Parts: sequence; structure tokens; C-alpha cells
Amino acid sequence: MSNSYSIVLMSPPPIFLYYAKSEGICPPDFYSSTSSPISYSYNITLFRICIIIILIFVRNFVFSQIYSIIPIMKLQKLYSKVRQALDDYNMITENDKIAIGVSGGKDSLTLLYALSGIRSFYPVPFELVAIAVDLGYEDFDLSPVKALCDELSVEFYVVKTDIGRISLEKSKNQASPCSWCAKLRKGALNDFALSVGCNKIAYAHHMDDIIETMFLSLLYEGQFYSFAPVTQLDGSGLAIIRPLMYVGESDVKGFKNKYNLPVCKNPCPYDGHTRREYVKQLVRQLNMENPGVKKRLFSAIQNGNIDDWVKCSKPSDAS
Repeated sequence: MSNSYSIVLMSPPPIFLYYAKSEGICPPDFYSSTSSPISYSYNITLFRICIIIILIFVRNFVFSQIYSIIPIMKLQKLYSKVRQALDDYNMITENDKIAIGVSGGKDSLTLLYALSGIRSFYPVPFELVAIAVDLGYEDFDLSPVKALCDELSVEFYVVKTDIGRISLEKSKNQASPCSWCAKLRKGALNDFALSVGCNKIAYAHHMDDIIETMFLSLLYEGQFYSFAPVTQLDGSGLAIIRPLMYVGESDVKGFKNKYNLPVCKNPCPYDGHTRREYVKQLVRQLNMENPGVKKRLFSAIQNGNIDDWVKCSKPSDAS
């Protein structure tokens, strides 16, 4: 039996034809007539084209709805939250030279954007450089990050390493190489930061990271702990600061979408398969079932007498 049908219909609306051609789902000359009702012999392809166009419209609608519910953090709000963290914990002093550890992810690029902007109006002067540690994976292109640094007038360095390969070799008998990789990556970043005259390194840990670290410590080490807003590294003269500590991950995602940050895909084969990812999903579920729980968990960390979590200024609301 033939799959063709004889149909009498009016000319399809021009927008239908334009959309079908622009999406590449029918040839340019598939239909060109705009005359009165004529009988056409259409095969099943026409039906398929209609279904594809409907699916495309549904896809676009769904994506628009998803983006509409993601909170959009504007630049001034980002400046406000980062400035509050800087002041609360005295993260920056006069003439500091700060290295931002840039991975190419949304968090580090948001921090780069924030500190480069705050630099122009902060009460004390400080210098800023961006440092990326290349782990040696193929097809890891950081040129979009360099372009952003040029736009923001921030000096950009790339440290070439074989940390990816070395980590895999040293962790053959372990579940994953993540702990080795983290240690080697931080060492490379610290050494290079010192070599270019930096006295501080800014990590892009946000509020969710701090909460997740607390859960990791509770679940796997049996202690109530999370990394501090400011950490002095013994013997090196370097200090670690975490200016995004009052910024939630959802805000970072919203900022990335609004300002089209040039996020580079993480080439690590273990990305998304770690204990931290498990804890991230756990915290997300807790917050869905108990709205506001993340803010309360963060407040517990702030008030939990953890070392180096004493504010240097008057307490203020981080929400």
C-alpha cells in the first residue's frame, strides 16, 4: 500500500515554510507556490515535518520556562554579596596581589567578573591576576577565558602540567584520582602564584560548596567542619580567600546565563562521579523537602565555633 495521500489544502502560511527551511528539515524548493487551493500529493514526509516543527516549538517553550524560573543575579547584587564577604572577614588589605584560580567553570568566571569590577571602587587598592592550571587533557581550550580576561583587564596565565596523567598513575588502587589531582593542582597554583608576586589566592567556593564540605566532613570524617573564609598557608606566606561564600550556586548559574560567561567544559573523566556530587544531590533534596534549609545550614556553620570563622566586622545578613 502506498504511504502517500491526496490532500486538498490552502497554501501553508509563509512562517511555516520559513521555519521549516531555517531548521533545515525540508529542501528550499519543497514548496514555493502561494496560489489558491490546489490538490497536492504528499507522502508521509509532510507528516513527519509537521511533527518535527511541533517538537521544536515545544522544546523552545520548555527551555524558556526553565530559564524563567532560574534566579537571575545582576552585577550589582553580585558586587554586594562579594563586598560583604570581603568586609566581614577582612579578606583584602592594601596592595594585596591576588591570584584567582580559574578553571574555566561558571564559579571561577563569576569570581573573576566580581573581583575585577570591585577592584575599581574598593576602599583599598589591590592587584588581580588569573591563573589556570592545565591538567594536560587534550582539547581543553582556554582561549575564551583569555578573551574575557583581556576584556576585564586582568593578566592571565596558563600553567602547563601533566597532573591528569600523574593523578591516574598514583591512584591506581583507589576509587578515583580526585584527591591526588586536587593536591597537585593546588600545589601548582600556589607555586606559580608566588612566582608572580601574589600573596593571596581567591578560590571560587560558593555557599553551596561550604555546606557540602560540612556534610562531607560529617559523613566521612565524623566531625563538624568546613573550610574557612580565610586560610593562612603555613610556611608559604600565602592566604586563601573565598569571596563567593555568600553567593548560592543558583545565583552563580543565573549570573552565568545573564552575562553569557564563556564556560569551558571540564575534560576530566571523573567529573560528576564523586562523593561531593552525591552530597550535592543530598543537600538539593533536603532543600526541596524543607525550603530554606540551606540558609539555616550555612548559619549553623557560621555560628558553630569552627576555627577561623570569626567575623572581623559587625555581623550582617548574608541572604
